[in-house]
Amino acid sequence: MSRPGTMLYFDTRPCLKRLNNEQKGQLFEAILDYAEFSVVPDFGDDVGLSIAWDFIQPKIDRDNERYEAQVLQKRYAVVVRECKRNGQTAPPFEVWKQNPQQAPGDMESHHPLSGDDGCYPTTTTTTTPSTTTTPTSKATATWPPPGDFNSRRNAWLDALEGIGDSGPYQPINTDERRGPL
Repeated sequence: MSRPGTMLYFDTRPCLKRLNNEQKGQLFEAILDYAEFSVVPDFGDDVGLSIAWDFIQPKIDRDNERYEAQVLQKRYAVVVRECKRNGQTAPPFEVWKQNPQQAPGDMESHHPLSGDDGCYPTTTTTTTPSTTTTPTSKATATWPPPGDFNSRRNAWLDALEGIGDSGPYQPINTDERRGPL
């Protein structure tokens, strides 16, 4: 996972004061390129930029290490949570850190978010009924109801009336619901 950005610290201001605006722009571009793409800048014979870079590069590296450690800790927390959910025991962090992709409970390694989990659709066809019945306390309705949008909406609202008010919402008056859209 790539970092969302990089930090600039106030304690680098003294070395920046000795640079002109063009050099500051070059240094800023170098900071962004190094933080995002790990491209080490070549300032040639510009001693001022080289000295400023010698102060800035270790801070970027330190921040990157901290960020990677935080990401690893958060991934391990997910592993622990999923192991508890599945009734498994999570491995110790130091053991898991050696091979985080194969740890039990690590859902991304077993079920990738990309959807490519190696399961492909079968060639067998299944038949589903074209309409289903939804039981309500009033009657059994055919779903989806026939007719135009307003009649379908009214049928849906009739079906919901059988559910009752079990939540924090106040019931809507029938006149308000049956009006045109």
